[in-house]
Amino acid sequence: MTDTITGTDRTYEQKRSAYRLDFPILENETYLNHAAHAPWSLKSIAAMNGFMDSLCHGPMLPYPEWDKNLLRTRTLMAEFLNAEVEEIGFNYNTSLSLILLTHSIRWKEGDNIIVPDRSFPAVVMPAKLLQQWGVEARVVPVKNRLADEDMLIGAIDSRTKMMIVPLVNFFTGLRLDIPKLAKACRDAGVFLAVDAIQAAGPIKIDVRKLGCHALCFGSPKWMFGPMGIGTLFIEKESLDSLLIPQVGMHSVRDAWNFFNYDQEIIPETRRYECGVHMHLAHFGINPNLEMFLDLGTENTEKYLLNLTGYLHDQLVKRGVDVVTPRDDSRRAAIVTFEAKSAGWDNADAIFEKLDKADIRVSVRMGMIRVSPHFYNTTEEIDRLLNGVFRDS
Repeated sequence: MTDTITGTDRTYEQKRSAYRLDFPILENETYLNHAAHAPWSLKSIAAMNGFMDSLCHGPMLPYPEWDKNLLRTRTLMAEFLNAEVEEIGFNYNTSLSLILLTHSIRWKEGDNIIVPDRSFPAVVMPAKLLQQWGVEARVVPVKNRLADEDMLIGAIDSRTKMMIVPLVNFFTGLRLDIPKLAKACRDAGVFLAVDAIQAAGPIKIDVRKLGCHALCFGSPKWMFGPMGIGTLFIEKESLDSLLIPQVGMHSVRDAWNFFNYDQEIIPETRRYECGVHMHLAHFGINPNLEMFLDLGTENTEKYLLNLTGYLHDQLVKRGVDVVTPRDDSRRAAIVTFEAKSAGWDNADAIFEKLDKADIRVSVRMGMIRVSPHFYNTTEEIDRLLNGVFRDS
């Protein structure tokens, strides 16, 4: 049996409803703002509290236990992305991953890097930073408010060394055709890095099918936190071609052999983990990864595409200008619409009304951005629509 609107089967619906209970904030709020920040789950809080309690009251967990949990995170994340464990590294956020990647390329003065305009600063600013070394940052204009793959590919020339793109745009919700970009980049010898922070969680990510050289994302949004843990995937075939921008005790095979300074840097993505790990965050993220894998990322993607498709259709039916594409292959779980076309003077007025009704959304670039997750329902989408279109 399937849900008539979302098209999901009973098993997924049962799991989805059960996991919803793990987020008590939903008892008081219609939370539709995961593209900004997500609530934390009871299981995640319990795992972190257990770790902190051991530090405060004992027994103090030995480092091997911390490392065992870290390996658990790495293993779960590899399964989540269809990567190999050796291809997964961790740091603190998306921005740091992209900065490290841009500093891993063997740049020469006159080379260039390509990024799409209207991207989040984490995508564009690391590219701009390279200008101090004579690297050109090519910010490719959008087309009809959306990034265009052909325009990005058209910006590649013989001096292009790298391209950074978001898998899903934070503002428009556009999902780029990463396999198309990856093929063009590989054919031209261009390193493709993908910011997946607005994609990890709401859609299935298979790095093998995407074909990018690297992919990264933080966890405070669709992954339900906690802050302080960023995931970095680099395909093993590309590691040898990259510079090593930072090193530390965890960049080598035998991290506890402190006085052996001449150890070989490990040929794995975790060589970027140069300092103390954010173990608290790793304890917190593991229950979330287990939840996503239990639900099935392909099931969650199907559910959210149908749920946001319902929202998209209802807005268009009312004559609203929706920035986000309707095609399932071109979006994830963000729907952004223009306020005036919905009968309001500005987006802030809609936001204030919804916020007073405990309906959480965001204002981005003068528009309303809605970003539901797997536990949200069609009834909550209807509540949002009633808030937008019914007089107070």
